[in-house]
Amino acid sequence: MLHKFYFAIRGVIDLFRIEISFQIEVFAALIIVFLMVLLPVSNIERAILILAITIVFSFEGLNSILEKTLDAVHPGKERRVRIIKDIAAGTVFLSSIGSVIAGVLIFMPYIALLDKKIFDFVLNFRSENFNKIFEVVTFLGNWQLILPFTILIAAFFLFLKKRTWFILILTSVAGSELISALIKNLVRRPRPEGAELIEADGFSFPSGHSVIAVAFFGTLAYIIWQSTRNHYLKKTTVYFLLLLIILIGFSRIILAVHWASDVAAGFILGLSWLGIAIIFLKDRT
Repeated sequence: MLHKFYFAIRGVIDLFRIEISFQIEVFAALIIVFLMVLLPVSNIERAILILAITIVFSFEGLNSILEKTLDAVHPGKERRVRIIKDIAAGTVFLSSIGSVIAGVLIFMPYIALLDKKIFDFVLNFRSENFNKIFEVVTFLGNWQLILPFTILIAAFFLFLKKRTWFILILTSVAGSELISALIKNLVRRPRPEGAELIEADGFSFPSGHSVIAVAFFGTLAYIIWQSTRNHYLKKTTVYFLLLLIILIGFSRIILAVHWASDVAAGFILGLSWLGIAIIFLKDRT
């Protein structure tokens, strides 16, 4: 009996090792679990969130099984095979959307309390030099900087005839920015007032800097992870990009232009969109 648990655990480890989309989903799930522990949610709400996470993980595993089986049986790119893969990926997408909606509905009543605690705590770390550093960090997440770099990198990928990478970076950055703008105008949450260190326009939720940072630097991290053979260079570069994403999000809080929940939502939205883009583009272009 125990050997069956061993095989099951090994299967989950293999799924995490070979599927970047599953790694993204695990990271998003860890954020949800952290909020579950931190906030006074009920046991029923915790059960709903755990069930939602489990459903997403399960559909991702089934999608991976189907893809690997079809690749082994039909190594070509037949239209019927592509349709089956798209339908399987669609189930992951639908389960992810449902889980996000469930999380928003459950956490929304507790968000204001959590935001105020984190906001007051973070402001204690302010200093003149510290603030200047994070003003530079937050500039790295400006769409005015990321957009031209996205175009240049996309053009470079097109020159190298890397069509998948070309489509991925454009889809990831443009799609995430569009969805972020849409949600901002739907939610229309005001920004923090009275302590901000820089000017910021528009609504607060979600953090556009966090969304686009995950979309742009996360896409680069994925491409580097998939294409770089030097193991040390690959890990160092990817970890640096991940750290940069986190620092950009943190800079929005310490500069007092976003609440912590804005940044968390930006990370989750960016990760979700990047994961969806990877799932749909992988082995289809």
